[in-house]
Amino acid sequence: MAKGEKISYLKQASSNMLKNFLKEEDSHLLTAILNNPQCNEDLILGLINSKKSLKSSLYEVLINTEWYKLKNIALAISLDKKASVRILIAIIPYLTPIDLKDLYLRSHRRVQEEILLYNSKKNRDK
Repeated sequence: MAKGEKISYLKQASSNMLKNFLKEEDSHLLTAILNNPQCNEDLILGLINSKKSLKSSLYEVLINTEWYKLKNIALAISLDKKASVRILIAIIPYLTPIDLKDLYLRSHRRVQEEILLYNSKKNRDK
């Protein structure tokens, strides 16, 4: 199936059919999957928790949706060693204090700085 045909198909496929495309790494196909009305949290968690070697395209697409703001998705991203610094910074407001602490302890210095800044602003607003 050609890429254009796949995109058209994915825009209207059922959630069960979307599962057949979880191994896709093309950003256009991932966008079609994430924007499909049948896409759900379990499907996205499957994408995040998959053994895909290249997840950068997933996170570049995911950051342009509202999906990463859901608690379980944000948590799954925070636990993924392949998550980009950009997506890790984006999920900071959607993690619990305990999850933020865990992320801080195993994260890149840039993410740690953003967590400290977020906590500082949050404490100041109280």
